[in-house]
Amino acid sequence: MRKFIVIIILLLFIPLASASSNVRFYPNKEAFAEFLSSNSTYVVIPGESLASKSWSWYIEGKLSKIKAQGNETVILVGNVYDNPQMREVWELTNLPPEESLNPNIIVVYNAILVTGSEENLFKVQEAFSEIREFTSKEIYGLLIISALLILSFFYILSKYDTYVKWLYLLSMLLLILWILNTNEFGMSQGFIKSAFQKALEIKFGQGNAPFISYIMYLWFRIFSPSEEAVFSLQITMILLIITLTFFLAPKSSRELGFLIFGLAFSSPIFREYVKTMDFALFFILTSILAFALMMNFSFKLGSREAKLENVLLSISVLLAISSNIYAITIPIAFILSHSKRYKPNYMHLGLTILGALLVLLFFDVPAPKKFLSGYTFWAMFLNLIKDGFVQIALIAYIAIKNIERIGKIVKAESFLTLVGIAYFFILTLDKTIFASLILVLSALSIRFIQYCIVTKT
Repeated sequence: MRKFIVIIILLLFIPLASASSNVRFYPNKEAFAEFLSSNSTYVVIPGESLASKSWSWYIEGKLSKIKAQGNETVILVGNVYDNPQMREVWELTNLPPEESLNPNIIVVYNAILVTGSEENLFKVQEAFSEIREFTSKEIYGLLIISALLILSFFYILSKYDTYVKWLYLLSMLLLILWILNTNEFGMSQGFIKSAFQKALEIKFGQGNAPFISYIMYLWFRIFSPSEEAVFSLQITMILLIITLTFFLAPKSSRELGFLIFGLAFSSPIFREYVKTMDFALFFILTSILAFALMMNFSFKLGSREAKLENVLLSISVLLAISSNIYAITIPIAFILSHSKRYKPNYMHLGLTILGALLVLLFFDVPAPKKFLSGYTFWAMFLNLIKDGFVQIALIAYIAIKNIERIGKIVKAESFLTLVGIAYFFILTLDKTIFASLILVLSALSIRFIQYCIVTKT
């Protein structure tokens, strides 16, 4: 049974084994492959720089899955300027010292030199990603986390209409089938260079990392500093995203979450963002969490629960801001759509502003530094029309046919409308907002339909 599960998971990891064009192999790639397939033991010796120490931890984590530790093969990480041991054996390579500042895998006698500078050492990840091996802890950990998550929300949703829990279970089964039939999971190059490397550096005292890096670091400590651990985290995040779509539906019609899930997942670009581990995926998760809390909390004035709800709401918004600076539009849209709450609004705004300053101070928050080109924006706009055609058509049709009732939309719908408008304009700055916009349009179209049906009756 375990072998079958390993084979299935490895099939999903095929892209991570693609040949690298960024790393040079000396004398050739076959020599490195021979080392990986041999029974020789190894010891990893890092250089003095933070990058070499961080990637040494990663390399040791990968090799420990297929080899025993020992002294038969010495693996030196860094370059001749920060690793004294590498400097001693460098003459054997017949290469100039400056070459050690480039990403290389050099096999020489009983040593392997993994070279690179602070700026490009991350590229060697592509070579070691060919080691595709899940430990028992990683396999069973992913299965247990997934099972607990699904069963917990199955129980929570069983409190609603009889069909809700079964539609939720159906959503999970469809999602699992999609995962098993999609063999393109992986990390983007930019994510590896930033968040993944920062997660490795945290072990050695490096601060000011993206918030998701701290989550990955925790995952690394539990499992291993590897792509396999990132994959298990990614699957957990996807399960949470689909689960939370049921909480974007009205409380009286939770079963409509199944339609929101279907509309969002019908978008090829949405699926593309979901299967790529990047800041965009974390933003989808944190923003949908904030949306779900905003549309399900009661915010009863003067109650203790309202104060706790405001704190939890502010935390969820700060998580979204930590993954994308433009998430600051979420509390603005919330306050504008709940303008009669006065004091709770001030409390939420104050907590969010204070928290946002702390997030910017202690975390590395990703943000685009320039406008998208006109061509890129129009390409994204056309993709939005193509991928969100059903949602946009539904919203337009309902708005035209029910103009009087739409003018009296309730707070949740007005909140999603404001967020959707804000996200559309943010597309000119950040194309990664696209997937979240598709999700907002999916929820808004379904809630519009339900609202108009209820008010009509």
